[in-house]
Amino acid sequence: MGATITTPPLKQIFPLPNPMTGATGSEGSITFPNGFIMQWGYTAYTSINQTITFPVPFPNAVFMVVLTAYDIAAAVAVSVHAMTLNDFIARAASPVNDYCWIAVGR
Repeated sequence: MGATITTPPLKQIFPLPNPMTGATGSEGSITFPNGFIMQWGYTAYTSINQTITFPVPFPNAVFMVVLTAYDIAAAVAVSVHAMTLNDFIARAASPVNDYCWIAVGR
């Protein structure tokens, strides 16, 4: 039969050089040597207007948050509102299963 494919942990695929710090789980962040920060997360849905906290607060600015609904049977509009250095509000037009998101800043 077919061969089994095993995917190595993310930290083995994208090793972090010494000046770069971060966590490589389903929620985490990477800080690049120039101060640029990328964060991501998988967050369970709890309400139509839900505050999602970043794993690490951004020290200076949040440039963008990209949000999507995860594992839904039908298309649902989701959007980002009220970004701060610590969190953002995820809004869904109707209930969704979970949110996946990526944020970038400094």
